[in-house]
Amino acid sequence: MKKHLTIYAILTLLITSSLYGCSSNNVDYNTNEPKPSSSMEATLTAETQASNQPGEVSLLQVDRIDKIENFNACFWISDDKILGFGNSLIPRPTGPNITYPDRPVQFYSTSDKSLESIDDFELGRFSSMGLISPDKKNVVLQDKMSGEAIFNTESKKTLPLNSSEGFFEYVWINNNEFIYLSKDTGVVYKYNIAGTDSKICNLDKTKSFESIFMLDDRIYLIETLNYDKELSVAYYTDSSFSELHKLCEFNGQVSLVENEIILKKLNSSAKAASDSEGYSNSDYTTVRLDNNFNVKDTLVDEGVSVVDINDKNVLYISKLENKAVLYTMDLASKKTVELYSSDMQLGSYDNHKFGISDNQKKLFLNFVNDDESLDRDHYKTVIINFK
Repeated sequence: MKKHLTIYAILTLLITSSLYGCSSNNVDYNTNEPKPSSSMEATLTAETQASNQPGEVSLLQVDRIDKIENFNACFWISDDKILGFGNSLIPRPTGPNITYPDRPVQFYSTSDKSLESIDDFELGRFSSMGLISPDKKNVVLQDKMSGEAIFNTESKKTLPLNSSEGFFEYVWINNNEFIYLSKDTGVVYKYNIAGTDSKICNLDKTKSFESIFMLDDRIYLIETLNYDKELSVAYYTDSSFSELHKLCEFNGQVSLVENEIILKKLNSSAKAASDSEGYSNSDYTTVRLDNNFNVKDTLVDEGVSVVDINDKNVLYISKLENKAVLYTMDLASKKTVELYSSDMQLGSYDNHKFGISDNQKKLFLNFVNDDESLDRDHYKTVIINFK
């Protein structure tokens, strides 16, 4: 599943004069905040602001860092256990229908550092774990060759997903049901994990929806208008899909993180100067939006991946040269501290994920290297324990 959500995608989860033609919401994406001209200047500005702010500065502190070789974390099943998968099996399993290496599905316990492999259950190389249900009991599995299935994290068994049509965009609306969009016809279905689905409505199949997420009682859909210029349009509806409301057009990448809409907003100067090489972090500004896609505040004056956000601080990852660096920032003072830096780049596969536990005490980050000598990818997961 390709999501600027992976879903790892995400499931991913970002607007100024780069937004065009907004509807009647009178959205104003311009701010009068002074912007630091460099990352060093930004740090100095943040620390100066912090020194002038009354009250306690809220910044996470690292207690311990654990590294797991040959494991790609996907979801926290509990505050202790992670669901993921390991490196592809060598030698490859044989059979007439096996084209790519298989990867064992596994559970990792952070308390005793043990790995449990699920017998007779493997993911093909281009299979992916999609979204997990709110109660963390069911995960949608999607495979380009063999369709979809549901994996139950308690029974550790899979059930075929008897959908009427293939899909990539979907959202859980409760613990037992999700809504999905047909990838070919634009039909909206509601699927129950008991194995039944029902047609809700027909959307315009000429629209190219790249992501869908739910916040409160709204379901948001993001349609791609121009991939090269990262131009998209945001809509919202309710679970009945009785009416699709257009919010506005924007340039950038939007995702939902901890019930906050985050936008990596492509700056106007970057759009004008873009070429075939794409954009860098400095071409974006990361902002937080309200449920009508109005800018609430600017988080970081560059394009970063927000991992977690609450009313006190934000965790985000920035790619600097060949390193992925994790930062924590106090929202009130804007003071920023580096928590972790790795020489391995973040992976680019759809199933690549990072996530924080429900108790906010542990965070996993995944890294991947291509290993052509073994014709497979090499995974490593880093678990950061906070004080």
